[in-house]
This record gives sequence, C-alpha cells and structure tokens, in this order.
Amino acid sequence: MKLCFVGCGGQAIRVYADALARYRGESPGVLYAACCDVDLEKAALFQRRAGFERVYGDCAEMMRSERPGAVIAAAPFQIAEKIARDVLAFPCAIMLEKPLGRDLADCLSIARAAEKNGMTSMAAFNRRFMPLVRFLARELKESGSPLRHISYAMHRVDRREDYFYSTAIHGIDLARHIAGADYQSAVFAYENAGANGVANTQVQAVFANGVSAQLSFCPTAGLLVERLDAIAEGQAYFVRLPIWEDSPDMPGSIEKYEGGRLAYRKTGLEISDGESMFESNGFYAEVREFLDCARRGTGTAHGVETAIDAMRVMDCMKNADAAYSRAPAP
Repeated sequence: MKLCFVGCGGQAIRVYADALARYRGESPGVLYAACCDVDLEKAALFQRRAGFERVYGDCAEMMRSERPGAVIAAAPFQIAEKIARDVLAFPCAIMLEKPLGRDLADCLSIARAAEKNGMTSMAAFNRRFMPLVRFLARELKESGSPLRHISYAMHRVDRREDYFYSTAIHGIDLARHIAGADYQSAVFAYENAGANGVANTQVQAVFANGVSAQLSFCPTAGLLVERLDAIAEGQAYFVRLPIWEDSPDMPGSIEKYEGGRLAYRKTGLEISDGESMFESNGFYAEVREFLDCARRGTGTAHGVETAIDAMRVMDCMKNADAAYSRAPAP
C-alpha cells in the first residue's frame, strides 16, 4: 500500500515522524511515497525524518501524481475540509487530525465524503489511544460496575489564541469516549481570563446513557496537565495523563480505589507502548490502528463520523453558547 502525508509542521515532526518510523520497522509492506506542505522546507525536513520518497507543495497535485491507498492529514484544522475533499476525490483511506474542520458543517461535509468514498476513515483523537486511557476503558468494561460520573480538567500555560476550542475538543471527545455515548445536554459557564477573549470554561454535561460529566478548561493556568477521573458504582479511577514532555504528571499514572482502599497504582511506564512521547501520547497506537485497517480494507471504531458529536459541543464553546441539548430522534 502506498502512503502519503499532508501537513508537515511541528506536530508532524514532533510525533508523527517517529510513529511512522516505528510502524515501518514493525510492519513492512507500506510504501512511504510522498509528503506535502505549502512550506517546502518543512516538507523536506519531514521527508528526511519519516523516510518519505518525494515532496509536494500542493495536496491535489500529490494525489493526482501518487494515487496513494492511504493518507494521513495533520494539516491545520482551518483547511481540513479542503484537504479531505482533495484526498477523497480518489479511492483512498484517510486519517484526519482533530478537530475535523472549522466547525460542525465542515465535519459533516467530511463525513459525507468519507461515507461516499467507502474506504477506511479515521478521526485522529490521540487521547483515545493513550495506553493509560486504553487501560482505563478495559478496566471499566471488565469490572462490570456501571460508570456514573466523569471529571476532566485541562490546564495550559499562557494559551491566549482565540481558537483554544480546537484544543479543548480533546477533552470533549475523551469524556464522550469514556462515557460510551453521545452528549445529551450540556451547560457552559465562561470566565474571562484576559486578552483575545480567552475564557476559562466549565461544562456540566449528561450523556445519552445517563453518565454525568464535569469538564474544566483553563488555558492560562500555571501548569500543563490533563486529569481524568472516572467514578463507577463502588469504584473510583484517577488518571494523570502524560501530556507532552513538560507536564509535571509525566509519565502519567492511574489509581483505582475500591471500598475506600487503594486497589492499585500503576505508572505510565508500567502501562506503556514505549517511553517516548509519540508512544505515551497515543500517536503510535492511532497510526497503527489506521494503517492496519487501511491495509485490510476494513473500518475502524474511530471513523470520522465519531467526531461529529464532539464537534457539535465544540461549536457551542466556540460560539460561547450557554447550553447544548441534543435534538430528539426523528
């Protein structure tokens, strides 16, 4: 299978190059044909780091010339819908970095194009693939104890861009992923945190299966962390996610309490795909999931359509809406 890559900036260099290099070493049979970026210097750097054969400055041109079987797109979300149209004009599997477009309309357009294309598609929410998150999901499933409540906090340092919602969608999606259901309703509270309209945002939500959630987003806090608590009947799990290299929670951990006592505590080194950031942050696992499915020609549980619900809630945050309510089924 021939693979192409779109969007060779910092995220690609930081995590995707090494994730792809590891995959090629463990799973031969994928030809790393070409990578593309409007900045040809970035494309050339990524080409060398990840081992692609050719460089392009235009996605549509690359698709016409290469006719790949699969494309990974890590381009800015503002152009994700255009990139998806360029790719899905051909019979091609596609993996798209979050968020899937500028808004829900972009995401729905991408989902329709992917469905029409009929090939493997995937939404690249790397938190879903973090080893600690995968472990938590298995524990909740195997325990048989009903999940009742999720608490999630995202803290960042001096993040004052007016599109912080495009990062916050990680937490919105992760809560949905752990709950195992779409959002039924949500109430938003905003606290102005300074310049550019950046706001601390608190979300009280209920999922369609009755699980409740409290989400907190603080873009101008004094540290970089993401923390996830999952409260089940008679059990409690506390997860410290290993976000990037400069989080004080590295390498991450999970604790389980049952009957008021600590059942176990495991670190992100014990529950691990490897010690590097591209492994602990889930990028290798998501690349492996996508390319394995694309090679088999099968679907994945993480298709682009699974991003739609989180994009709806992200739009509410983007627009500073006070509340969200899921439309009743027709």
